[in-house]
Amino acid sequence: MQSKGYKILPINPYIKEEFILEEKVFKNLEDIKINIDMLDVFRPSTEVLDIIKQAIHKNIKTIWLQLDIFCQDTEKILDKICFNLIQNKCTKIEYEKIFNSEI
Repeated sequence: MQSKGYKILPINPYIKEEFILEEKVFKNLEDIKINIDMLDVFRPSTEVLDIIKQAIHKNIKTIWLQLDIFCQDTEKILDKICFNLIQNKCTKIEYEKIFNSEI
């Protein structure tokens, strides 16, 4: 998606001072000082609720949970505060469907 102009900021609490796709890896959302349009979550469903709380604090209006990631509690919370939630879908697959183009 970077080749299509999207800025991707990797977050991984277990990686320090490394780069992924030529982007600095952040330890958590709080370390990112720019506005974020969408958070794409690749963590187990059991970790989603804590991540969502951080995303709400950062005012990230769209939360995307990758394939096989679900959180009913998150759905209820985000629906009440008008945030967007996509669950169990791959951003790459959905992008290709919409734009009929491979990334």
